[in-house]
Amino acid sequence: MVEPSEIEKKSLEAHVELCAERYNALHDTITSLDKKITDICNVVKEVKDSVSKMAEKNNEDRKSTRLNSSHT
Repeated sequence: MVEPSEIEKKSLEAHVELCAERYNALHDTITSLDKKITDICNVVKEVKDSVSKMAEKNNEDRKSTRLNSSHT
C-alpha cells in the first residue's frame, strides 16, 4: 500500500489529486494486463486447435494404414 505523502496529510485536495493519478495508473495497468491475457488466450486456443487437427490427421492416417495392411 502506498503511504500518503506529507502534502497529502495536510491537503485533502492534494490527496484527492494524487489518488486520481494512482487510480488512473492502476486502470492503465489493468487494461494492459487484460489485453495481454486476451492475447495469450487467443494463442492458447490456436495451439489447441492445431494440436486437435494434428491428432485427427494422425488418427485418420493410422486407420488408413491399418485398413491397407489388413487387405494385403
